[in-house]
Amino acid sequence: MVEVLYFAEFKMITGKKTERFLLQKEKNVKELIELLIKQYPKLRNILISADTTTLNDSISIAINHSIKNVKNPLSLSLNENDIVAFLLPVSGG
Repeated sequence: MVEVLYFAEFKMITGKKTERFLLQKEKNVKELIELLIKQYPKLRNILISADTTTLNDSISIAINHSIKNVKNPLSLSLNENDIVAFLLPVSGG
C-alpha cells in the first residue's frame, strides 16, 4: 500500500488528512491518480490538465518527502509503504 497525504484543496475534497491505497497493476503515479479520481471525481479537475490526459502543470509530486521534478511524473514507480503528496502552488504576500 501507498499512503497519500492530503493538503489544501485535496484535504477539503477528500475530508481526510491521509489515506492508504493498494496498487495492483502498474504500481506508479498514474495508477494512483486513477484510483484517486475514481474515489473522488472532483480531483480530476485539479490533477489532470483539461485538454490532455497529463498531470496538471501546476501540481508537484512528492514521494517520501522529496519533490520529483521529472518530465513524465505519471510514470514514476511507487513502492510498498511510499508516502505520496500532490502539492499545489503556494502564494503569499
